Amino acid sequence: MTSRAVLQWTMETGIDWHVFPNSIFLPSLTTVLRYRARPNGTDPNSCIFEVYVIERFPEGQEPKTEWVYEEEPSEEKWRLILAQDFGNMGEVQAGQHSLGFAGGRTNPFQERTVSNFHRMIREWIK
Repeated sequence: MTSRAVLQWTMETGIDWHVFPNSIFLPSLTTVLRYRARPNGTDPNSCIFEVYVIERFPEGQEPKTEWVYEEEPSEEKWRLILAQDFGNMGEVQAGQHSLGFAGGRTNPFQERTVSNFHRMIREWIK
């Protein structure tokens, strides 16, 4: 598959893929960013949130990989956008516990995969 074909396929299938029950894949031409959230014991107000990148390398040039565990992700290691996203998770979670929060609304086009993911969860929980 050519780079142009991969780009076209990505544009047609969406920029993120939600895999039930707890994984999100964000593909690009040669990499995939993956998020996975899972329970943190019995604490309903926290989770274990994993982020990793799957990247293609020429044969024999694959780097040694290692897991990095961080309580507070920094821009130095995670780049600006991810550090900002991770940095506001506490405030978002607190806001969801507010009496004024009736539920999130997704963008009907850009976040249709999120809407479908939540629809699948509602069907599964019934």
